[in-house]
Amino acid sequence: YMDMLGTDPKAMIGKTVRETIGERTFAQIESRLTAALRGERQHFEQQVEAFGLPVHYMIDYIPDVGDDGRTAGIYVLVTDISERKSAELVVAASEKRLKLITDNLPVLISYIDRAHNFRFGNATFEKWFGVAPGSLAGKPLADVFGQDVYQLARLHLENAFGGWAVTFEMKTAVGGKLRILETTYIPDVQGDGSVAGVYALTHDMTRMKDVEEKLIQL
Repeated sequence: YMDMLGTDPKAMIGKTVRETIGERTFAQIESRLTAALRGERQHFEQQVEAFGLPVHYMIDYIPDVGDDGRTAGIYVLVTDISERKSAELVVAASEKRLKLITDNLPVLISYIDRAHNFRFGNATFEKWFGVAPGSLAGKPLADVFGQDVYQLARLHLENAFGGWAVTFEMKTAVGGKLRILETTYIPDVQGDGSVAGVYALTHDMTRMKDVEEKLIQL
């Protein structure tokens, strides 16, 4: 208590929780304290201010229940998780930036598992095929692209799961128009050499192919 809150534990004996932690902090935990006194174990996280800085705690209230079923008191376990919380916030901010970038690229970006099901996809799936990214997880490729496209892609997928990066082209309908798409499969190789899944990047090559055809004709 002295190290974490600057409170002398000897001075706490005989005082109420409200007197010890202050009115503001007590108001935040009062309902949980009441529940614990009813015999209900509590586990939660809380941000407080210690030494003028915000600190994150993980808190457990463990009721001391007697043989008669009555709660004599509560054991309190408080763990400082500030470093973990800071790391989580950094990761969350990084993921938010990455999602913002991938969702605004005119490229299909996805992850495919060993069963050839999607695990995630960016917002371009909705723009091109009307499939919401949130509904992609667990969907087979054939359900999203159709059997013909899937059969063409399957051989390349098998090569990618063999550990090789693969790039190929295919024609498919996007927004009611036939488009030429170039897809690259990048294996997600684990430390033991196994491939957990495949990252897929697909972009529209139609305009570039049209330009190539004109150049060939010229």
